[in-house]
Amino acid sequence: MFCYTVACSIECVTQEMLLWSRISSEHPSFLLTVARLTGKRLSKSIVDELKKADGKFEENHDCVKRFADMLYGGHKDIQSDGVDIKVCMRKFLSADKDFIETLIKLKEYGKKDGVWQALIEHIEKEQRYMYRLVETLLMQMA
Repeated sequence: MFCYTVACSIECVTQEMLLWSRISSEHPSFLLTVARLTGKRLSKSIVDELKKADGKFEENHDCVKRFADMLYGGHKDIQSDGVDIKVCMRKFLSADKDFIETLIKLKEYGKKDGVWQALIEHIEKEQRYMYRLVETLLMQMA
């Protein structure tokens, strides 16, 4: 973690968002792959939710990346260029909230598979941590 939940600079917030938006963007496709490889028969609605989460997190990472490119590219007034890290952060929180709800539904699959349950639990804890971190950083930037 770059900021230790203290928004000491826009750079540390940007680095946190680059890190966590990338990790989040990898989770849905990773879960789909593990489910396929372990024979989990996920419902179409769960598969659709995971694909939707994947898309939202990819878009979010792209939003943060655009902001970082402008920030480190020396743009004087980033917000006037239509990119605002706070917008990216709010989008992350929305996507993360939806994804956590999907993770809770995923626990219904493979209840006797301890590895699957541990994986879902780990990702859920990580996503909840990210949510609290981003929410805390966003409040400090208000």
